[in-house]
Amino acid sequence: MKFQTHECPLCGEVLRFGKIAGVSMYYCRNVGAPGGNNKSHYEVETDGKETIQHLYAFPYAIDNYASQGRSRVYSWVGSKWKLIREVPRIQAKTQDELLAHLQSTFPL
Repeated sequence: MKFQTHECPLCGEVLRFGKIAGVSMYYCRNVGAPGGNNKSHYEVETDGKETIQHLYAFPYAIDNYASQGRSRVYSWVGSKWKLIREVPRIQAKTQDELLAHLQSTFPL
């Protein structure tokens, strides 16, 4: 599975590229993850062995692994991410569509 690395599927922004400790990172300038770290709402990271897509539609987060056909869905509880469930792959959509889908599937 190849993840989008040119344009953010959540908002349409052109993605930026960076490399940290041998990990290539494509990320959006828009912030979506809580915790005071100003984390991007869309990221794709690859180390040459594994590629991971991170999607944030607060209070939800999704991790998609290229080597798996499943998504891990998390919710923000207290001050940390808590795994809700592993489900069949959730495709990236606009942020509003993604949030509506997550709220209807995993009501908090």
